[in-house]
Amino acid sequence: MYPVVRPSLGHAVAEDLPRRPFPSCEDAHAAGVFSIPRSSPAYSPHQDSNRNGLACEPA
Repeated sequence: MYPVVRPSLGHAVAEDLPRRPFPSCEDAHAAGVFSIPRSSPAYSPHQDSNRNGLACEPA
C-alpha cells in the first residue's frame, strides 16, 4: 500500500546486488553500489584494495 523507503547508508544491500562480481569498481559505482561485503556473491577480493572485507569502497 505504501512505498517502502530505505535509508541510504552508502553500503550495498544484499538483495540489490548482482549474484556475481561487477567487472570493475567503476561499473559498481555507476550502478550506485559501494562497499560490497565479503559475504555477498558480488564481492571480489581483487576489488578489496585494503583487504577489510568491503570491495569497491567510495574514494
